[in-house]
Amino acid sequence: LQGEEHTRSGLVVWPLETREPGTMTVYAAGFSGESDTIEITNRKTGELEKLVFRKTRMLRHLVPGEIQPDVQGDRPLALVEDRWIMR
Repeated sequence: LQGEEHTRSGLVVWPLETREPGTMTVYAAGFSGESDTIEITNRKTGELEKLVFRKTRMLRHLVPGEIQPDVQGDRPLALVEDRWIMR
């Protein structure tokens, strides 16, 4: 369902490799049933393989400086790119 009255919130947590990443990219799938299947030749075996690409939303955020949760709080990161890709 669409509309503000049907919005949901969530929280995602993962370990950091560095406290100064510069950018953060989030890939989210499952919003669309759109997909495409292609066949490629496996370089090692020479056999044909099927790959399924799914429509995925890509959100790229700017993370300037060092990540400091006590300073950032619940303020969102600056969104610099928002687009749909096949992945």
